Amino acid sequence: MTRKRRELLLGVGVAAFALLLLTVVIPLGIHVPKAVRAAVLSPDLWPRVIAVMLLFLGTVLAVQARLEPETEGELPGAPFDPVAASRLFATLALLLAYYWLVGRLGIVLASGIVIFACGLFGRSRHPRLLFAIALLLPLLLWGFFYKIAGIPLPSGDWVNWP
Repeated sequence: MTRKRRELLLGVGVAAFALLLLTVVIPLGIHVPKAVRAAVLSPDLWPRVIAVMLLFLGTVLAVQARLEPETEGELPGAPFDPVAASRLFATLALLLAYYWLVGRLGIVLASGIVIFACGLFGRSRHPRLLFAIALLLPLLLWGFFYKIAGIPLPSGDWVNWP
């Protein structure tokens, strides 16, 4: 399969997935209360934004692949990279740890810990800046949701968060 064909199929597939999200999954899977005060507080806002972005990017990829001149030859198969595979599994393990930590520590503390761990895993060259971001970003988001939007974020079993 040529690179052009693979990119075209990928773009069409991403756009089709986004349409499925917009037309079926989000309307059926996310309950939107009738008494939502503002559209920005609606529970389906961000899933819709992400689905529209996926639709746009998939369409752009498909159009770019279609307009690209045809090149001859097949793509060489990429060899198995054990380092890349181990990084993938470590990232999945980190996401599972985040899922587990949210129930125990609450979303604010778990997010800070996982942001810091992701930065270390990604070999950040600025550990002090990473620590500041991991500390301040979840606190700022908590402040926005709790104080401005009036939406309390989930607390954990081990740590109570107002």
